[in-house]
Amino acid sequence: MKAEAFCPSHITGIFKICKHKDPLKRGSIGAGICLREGLRTRIKVKKGGYGIEVFFNGRKIMEKITHQVLKEILGERIKIYRIIVNHESKVPYASGFGLSAAYAINTLLCLNSIFNLDLSREKICQIAHKIELRNKTGLGDVIAELTGGFVVREKEGALPYGKVRKIEVSEDLKVVCGIWSKIETKSIITQGQWKLRINEAANSLLPELIKHPSLENFLKYARRFALKVRIGRNNIISFLKKNKNFSQVMIGNCVFTIIPEDLIEHTTNLLKDADCPEIITSEISNEGARLE
Repeated sequence: MKAEAFCPSHITGIFKICKHKDPLKRGSIGAGICLREGLRTRIKVKKGGYGIEVFFNGRKIMEKITHQVLKEILGERIKIYRIIVNHESKVPYASGFGLSAAYAINTLLCLNSIFNLDLSREKICQIAHKIELRNKTGLGDVIAELTGGFVVREKEGALPYGKVRKIEVSEDLKVVCGIWSKIETKSIITQGQWKLRINEAANSLLPELIKHPSLENFLKYARRFALKVRIGRNNIISFLKKNKNFSQVMIGNCVFTIIPEDLIEHTTNLLKDADCPEIITSEISNEGARLE
């Protein structure tokens, strides 16, 4: 028994942390863009000989999100299966690309197919969102990655409570990302002073973006948000001040911009001149996560 799924990665540019006792109504509002450089997952299941192995780009890893989804769905039945999960992606983990959400979504899509579970897209969103919140690995990537495109999250939470506005944009445009180092999302969203700074900045900028959503406004307000909050390392902030077409990936020591293809060489040279160790270029994915 086997299945394969693909989930776009997701860059958040601006967000606000929203509280609620019900995890399905908790999360964030904000805006982000989905990338074709996402996560591909292949799962094989054999009955007998219990064991779970999870790989990322061919290397065996101890990855808790995938394990939690498997246990959530299979329960005690997990003991009668041997399960091999292969995740593959060109984007790095813990750098603001929503890979933890993609792990959960793809694993759920594959299990849904393998075991004929008849899980709706809404139910998949709910399970993945709750696991993200439980692990403090994200607040709004799940609903965005299931949607695809340029996503404005107007109301926090999972479906049906979370509300998004999907804006399809030209896939001729390219997203260029410069990645310096990792930031664990948990280290930011659990800290009171960071939450205060994030929400103060979002309150002053996000309403205008929600009122007038466009890629141009997204980059403009995301950039202002990054400079107000100052989550990134000093070199990130310095780079943003010098290069006005860029904003910061939330939450990561990474920057991004959205440009026509003929500007890729110039844009990547700016990052190289700033000693950026990793550069990723991707098309936009207007389609959300799906079985392949």
